[in-house]
Amino acid sequence: MNKTIVKGLISLSIGGMLIGSSFMSVDAQYGNRSVNQSRQSAIQVEAVSPEVLKDLETMFTVLINDEYKARAEYQAIVDEFGTQAPFNQLIRAETMHIKALTRLFEAYGLDVPSDLGNTYAVVPSSIEEAYTIGVKAEKDNIALYEKYLEKDLPTSVERVFTNLKNASQKHLATFEAYEDGKTPVDCNPLLNEQNRNMSKMQNMQLGRNR
Repeated sequence: MNKTIVKGLISLSIGGMLIGSSFMSVDAQYGNRSVNQSRQSAIQVEAVSPEVLKDLETMFTVLINDEYKARAEYQAIVDEFGTQAPFNQLIRAETMHIKALTRLFEAYGLDVPSDLGNTYAVVPSSIEEAYTIGVKAEKDNIALYEKYLEKDLPTSVERVFTNLKNASQKHLATFEAYEDGKTPVDCNPLLNEQNRNMSKMQNMQLGRNR
């Protein structure tokens, strides 16, 4: 495993790093990526000691495995019950989380773990039980990010962890809404507002005005 301490500029996708909503923006969701959306933002990756690097590797590994597990679980639910909101959208969102964490592995010269999420996927007996599973999965995920954010992290790592935690909190709110009996029609206005806010954040980071 490459333990080289990395210092310098790396490119991390804004879309992978700033995941502030349960769903991607409308353009990204439907694959209509413009040149501007594909631009990347350079982030300074701090030099760290071998001890800190080892600690980062442990955190990255725990987190990406949890994201693998969540994506596999949501995919198993879609496979069992068909394409249903919010699971089909959240599969794409979890993929964005995985890409953001993958870039951290690569930035610090670490090997990315294999995706073994399918080995942990559990098929629920009903779609209602699936919502409950989603609530627990997102609560567990948020707890991991909160635990690691208490540590003294490199700035770039802290930023990614914070954005992913915030995204998971929105995922949790979505599952709780469905668990309480709300329908996709009830949830769409909120999700559309989240999409608009996400697009604004991306534009600000890239220095664009609309």
